[in-house]
Amino acid sequence: KVYTVPTLDASNQKLHVFYAVPNGTMRFPLISYAHGAAGGGTIDIIGYTALFTQIASYGYVIAAPASCNDGCKDTKNRPYTDCAGLPQIASAGWNSWYGEQLKTIVWAKNQSTAAEQLKTIV
Repeated sequence: KVYTVPTLDASNQKLHVFYAVPNGTMRFPLISYAHGAAGGGTIDIIGYTALFTQIASYGYVIAAPASCNDGCKDTKNRPYTDCAGLPQIASAGWNSWYGEQLKTIVWAKNQSTAAEQLKTIV
């Protein structure tokens, strides 16, 4: 299933979520997937679909942001990329990339009625 998540980077705010059909009231652990360089975007998710489907069949929910395929557009680092006082990454377009996985986790935890089924299984 694909969701649009406004808090993700402006480069692509799509979040691809894979999960098995829940049976009963079981809850499943969430994997917030971090793609590598050129691994996000619209086309690259096709290469991950088989892998994510297999992982989901073992009882995991995989959330894979498509943002920052070839660098991030957003330059705001806080609060997701503040590293306890460490210097910021000085790489144009990548200084906020690793915050996308944290944004994904927050999104999954805060689902509303728009995706209530997901909230009940994560």
